[in-house]
Amino acid sequence: MTEHTKGTTSAEPHVGELRPGVVSIIMATYDRAATLPRAIDSVLAQDYPGWELIIVEDGSTDETRAVLDEYRDPRILRVRYERNRGVAAAKNRSPHGRSLSWAALHRSTTL
Repeated sequence: MTEHTKGTTSAEPHVGELRPGVVSIIMATYDRAATLPRAIDSVLAQDYPGWELIIVEDGSTDETRAVLDEYRDPRILRVRYERNRGVAAAKNRSPHGRSLSWAALHRSTTL
């Protein structure tokens, strides 16, 4: 398993840390390159600014990784499993084993 955090510096709060008022949106995805952009864009379009999107790429074999590479928003954290572990394992993945203040699940097929 590898983890990627883009756009954060040591002076910024770490994505996934317990922060009051921040909603952690967990999106598990497996071979959803075709629907993933609309799902991610729906989160980016939210008016509430206090969110982070944790995308768990569950061993995808399609172009999912390339799709995710297009997003550079520092509120997006990628967690990648080398092999498919199943949707339950992916949804239960909290970054770095931390507790989240508020969590919501968002399907990668939801528009």
